[in-house]
Amino acid sequence: MAYFINFFKVISSILFVSLFGREIYAQSVDLKANAQDNLPKDDFLKERDKQAEDIKIGQFSENSLPALLPASKVVIQGLDKITGRVFTIETHVGKSIDFGRLKIIAHRCYKAPPEEIPEAIVDVDIYEKTTSSGEEVLIFKNKMYASSPAVSALDHPVYDIWIKDCF
Repeated sequence: MAYFINFFKVISSILFVSLFGREIYAQSVDLKANAQDNLPKDDFLKERDKQAEDIKIGQFSENSLPALLPASKVVIQGLDKITGRVFTIETHVGKSIDFGRLKIIAHRCYKAPPEEIPEAIVDVDIYEKTTSSGEEVLIFKNKMYASSPAVSALDHPVYDIWIKDCF
């Protein structure tokens, strides 16, 4: 009998939290935030929305963004998934590279200064040559970040392309 009562208590508390917990939690979070800032609720919400809008617009102070230095050479790595080979290619900015059926063009390359956290950012266009008509189709036009290749690399059925460094 005690087992049944404990089971009932657990089930009823889970049901109560799932039905009313979000609203109670949201109210408590808003009250705590308002108490910390000593602002009325409307002023607090306006200030929070203003900060979010500033972030969306990109109004950051000059000290919040690292200074990036332009670079003239790019180091690109590519993986041919068919053969399993990894290729490292060094090229100048603005020059096109042929990698299998891909044509890679690095338009701009920026590198963080030595005293900052290491980072290289490259604006890249990647075209694929179609086999039927021979024309080039744009398949990737974006920035690639050397510090996070899994997020910004080209993931192609045959090739993977990512940036290693700028100099």
